[in-house]
Amino acid sequence: MAFKTVRMPGVVEVADPGNGGQIVLPEHHNAVCAVSSSSGSNETRTIAVPSFHGQRCTLSMDTDAGGNVVVNVAGDGNTQGHDEITFTAIGQAVDMVGVKRSGALRWRAAVADPSSILA
Repeated sequence: MAFKTVRMPGVVEVADPGNGGQIVLPEHHNAVCAVSSSSGSNETRTIAVPSFHGQRCTLSMDTDAGGNVVVNVAGDGNTQGHDEITFTAIGQAVDMVGVKRSGALRWRAAVADPSSILA
């Protein structure tokens, strides 16, 4: 059996880029990002595919000024092909892990509270 040597990544807190921005994750780290709505209208964010198999990213809703925050997950976020995480209330969260599907990196929601957050 062959073993690969892997550097264990640390966890980095990533700033919310604001409406229309991209959540940028450090290439060799796991990350957390607390998103906040700044207005009463709906806001959007995007997040790229993971940079390595096993990468973790936790997103949560920190503050809510009355509007939803929708995060578009590049590729897809679950096996049904859903790729939008919709935060509607403070405290909602999703923990994602990077996996390989047919050799391509994709996010998969490991835990979502509420479970309906990814559609």
